[in-house]
Amino acid sequence: MPDENGTCDWESTVVVVHDWDGDDPLERSIAEGVVDLCSNDGLTFPTAEESERVETVDRLFSGTHLVSGEVVVTYAGCDVTVKSNGVVRIEGPADVD
Repeated sequence: MPDENGTCDWESTVVVVHDWDGDDPLERSIAEGVVDLCSNDGLTFPTAEESERVETVDRLFSGTHLVSGEVVVTYAGCDVTVKSNGVVRIEGPADVD
């Protein structure tokens, strides 16, 4: 969670649950989790490559419920684990000063 100075506490973890059958894309669920983890001052915007990877994971798990498992990606400087059951764990990288 953001500290009293409004910066990102990289040792925190946020868990959100994404609804694969819902209208919102996976990237929105992840972005909301990143905002919960960091204030606007501590946010890093995702690269185009990171967004593409998240879209690929979204297609992998939302198109069918026959695929199970988890995928780990980096998004906006955070390590993100996406599970096929919709659980998304977002944590800051350990090497941030």
